Amino acid sequence: MLSPNTAITNPFLYTVALAENAVQNGVKFFLETEVKGISKRNDLFRIKAGESYYYSRYVINSAGLYSDRIASMAGETGYKIYPCRGEYFILDKRTSQYLNMPVYPVPRSGIGGLGVHLTPTMEGNILIGPSAEYIKTKNDYSATKTVMDKLFKEAKELLPPLSMKHIIRSYTGIRSKIVGPKTGGFGDFIIEESKVVPGLINLIGIESPGLTSSAPISRMVRDIISNKEDLTPKKDFIPERKGIVQFRELPVEQKQALIKECPEYGEIVCRCEGITKKEILDAVNNPLGVTTLAGIKYRARAMMGRCQGGYCLTRIVDILKNEKGLNPEEITLRGKNSILFTGQVK
Repeated sequence: MLSPNTAITNPFLYTVALAENAVQNGVKFFLETEVKGISKRNDLFRIKAGESYYYSRYVINSAGLYSDRIASMAGETGYKIYPCRGEYFILDKRTSQYLNMPVYPVPRSGIGGLGVHLTPTMEGNILIGPSAEYIKTKNDYSATKTVMDKLFKEAKELLPPLSMKHIIRSYTGIRSKIVGPKTGGFGDFIIEESKVVPGLINLIGIESPGLTSSAPISRMVRDIISNKEDLTPKKDFIPERKGIVQFRELPVEQKQALIKECPEYGEIVCRCEGITKKEILDAVNNPLGVTTLAGIKYRARAMMGRCQGGYCLTRIVDILKNEKGLNPEEITLRGKNSILFTGQVK
């Protein structure tokens, strides 16, 4: 069956754009701040997060894999999230010649996913996956040989020209399922204010197609609150956020003009993807203040090419040293517990 309205997007830039636009409009983010407790008194929640307390009339529980724990902290027990791991391959851009649309197999009942499928990305790579495997812990992001071998075998049945030499990376993600392994399949999203704890709005079991549904889900949450509060639009709301110029996509004349205006556009940092020093600097100096390699990667696409950072990683580290005054030992892949360097060789 052909679905002519099926489309793809860049999930990294989509979520980054939403977050940065939120900051422009007054939202504050407290990153790497674990919620340790939630209590309520006189219609006011008190949230212990990190070493600080935060107070609010409403708590929107969108904690994904840990949404059952947040609900329980707030006083509503009974929810249980079953982690279901999906493993993926990322293929080199040269495979784009074989496929220009997402391809899905006929879904099989009880497996907890759509089955292994092929998805082109906006940049020309192809994703193979995901698998679907219920696991015991919510932080087990292991890639397993047995599953990956099966993954590639099924993908090759859908697209015979694929070869192992096309693979440039593998990764895993974990779905937050509310349906356990004995039942399998899917459960409907839970989007509602708690009947036990007024003011607690639960978003639980938001797996695929959660990203596609994110905007209408947010409007549902807004409507839940607007039934209790007199909400008014922000008068000076900024509707647009300036993104990072994708230099590689521009015509030659425009590239030349940008280089003349800003020479850092003329210095390529990531050769595989054609990412310039200016794009890296724009990623570092964004409204959320990113200093991790993953944060830069998701914003500027550096380190996503065939060499996976073999060429550009050290150059990005130098930029972080010069721009943010960080020592290499302070630079991490994605925050706490992901250090890359432990000292100097010479």
